[in-house]
Amino acid sequence: MLQCTDRAGNEMQVFVNAENSRIVKTLATFYMGNQTTSLSAEFSDFRMVDGILFPFRIVNYAGGSKISETIITRYVVNPPPDDSLFTP
Repeated sequence: MLQCTDRAGNEMQVFVNAENSRIVKTLATFYMGNQTTSLSAEFSDFRMVDGILFPFRIVNYAGGSKISETIITRYVVNPPPDDSLFTP
């Protein structure tokens, strides 16, 4: 686990799988006045795309409650720009 703190004092933990060195979870604590809240994300279903490893499933949490799940069906790495971007 990596422990990070920004200038404002917000803390973030990055959990790394010791067997394959993949980031599998992030957990951050934010201070807003006298209150704190936590946000976290869990990464899974890793696959190679054009030689780069990406997570295809991301689950987000706020205050320990699941708030969303993202399933990625396709990544496009450095797609060529459309020719119409260069027409006046």
